[in-house]
Amino acid sequence: MAIVGYARVSSVGQKLDVQLEKLKTYGCEKIFEEKVSGTTANRVQLHRCLEYLREGDSLVITKLDRLARSTFHLTQISNLLEEKSVDFVVLDQQIDTSTSTGKLLFNMLASIAEFETEIRKERQLEGIEKAKSKGVKFGAKKKLTEQEIEQMTQEREAGVLVKDLAKKYGISIPSVYRLIGGEMDLQRALNSVGKTCFVKYYEEFASDKPVEDIVEILLNKEGYAETASRTRVNNARKIIRQGLSAEALGTVISSNHALVAEEIKQKAIRVLESN
Repeated sequence: MAIVGYARVSSVGQKLDVQLEKLKTYGCEKIFEEKVSGTTANRVQLHRCLEYLREGDSLVITKLDRLARSTFHLTQISNLLEEKSVDFVVLDQQIDTSTSTGKLLFNMLASIAEFETEIRKERQLEGIEKAKSKGVKFGAKKKLTEQEIEQMTQEREAGVLVKDLAKKYGISIPSVYRLIGGEMDLQRALNSVGKTCFVKYYEEFASDKPVEDIVEILLNKEGYAETASRTRVNNARKIIRQGLSAEALGTVISSNHALVAEEIKQKAIRVLESN
């Protein structure tokens, strides 16, 4: 029977020293430790810790909020430990689930911990709203002033290329479109998604499934996922939402791009004719 410890702090700047000392004093033979937010689902060391535990072992932590991100998550872990016949010990709250009193106290404190978290969130939101009412701005500082955006818009209307505007003002091409209120045309969107990929996975693009489900399918496709940049995925969403299937196929068919082979065009024609 092993006594296994788990220690966590929320950020790299915080230290684990106090938790580690308490766990070692209790007699932990092995300790898993990590520096990651408690609200993060992907905690590698926690997963490894839970996999490591065997029947008859004890899992030891210093406080409940070091382990789980919610009461539901805590319940999941508790059920897993119970299935494995692993005892659970929380030092600061003096909980030991090997006793009936410890189990009762554990469930009560878990509910209180979640309640306190919700109160903190509510206070934080109230603070943000109060700050906003006083004119405090949140988020990243704008790269361009209103005058610069107006000037950029006028230059675009005068025929200046978007890529030149992006270079001149030190922003990305999508940012230019967003700031001047323009939309990326279908040709540009398809270029980003990949005309070949579009035809190859046309059935998914033309599906009546929810947009996010289609994107998830595409990301799991071999070939598409290899080049699934953020821009590519966002433009896939654009094509799906706007229902541009037939028009998009026509764009592929008429494309002179070297990467769009004749067989791709022929497949696009067959798909279009079958609609």
